[in-house]
Amino acid sequence: MIKEVHLRSFRPNSLPYKFEAGTPAIAESVGFGAAVDYLSALGMDNVASHEQEIIAYALERWRKCLALKFWPIRRSEGGVAAFHI
Repeated sequence: MIKEVHLRSFRPNSLPYKFEAGTPAIAESVGFGAAVDYLSALGMDNVASHEQEIIAYALERWRKCLALKFWPIRRSEGGVAAFHI
């Protein structure tokens, strides 16, 4: 990033900041905080339970599609279904 800008010159910031270009991800940070607040209000046990229900339903429906080949996923990885068409 730039520390100072003048009409005909500029002065770069010191290390490591001079290599960080662009605007910091402020909106993304605020959104992430809102998502954490929302999930905390729901309760992570409820979120995990709902996630397991959704993935079980998806796997049940997708197994009827013969073009899909499923890859085993460890249960600890949560709501993940790996497949290949």
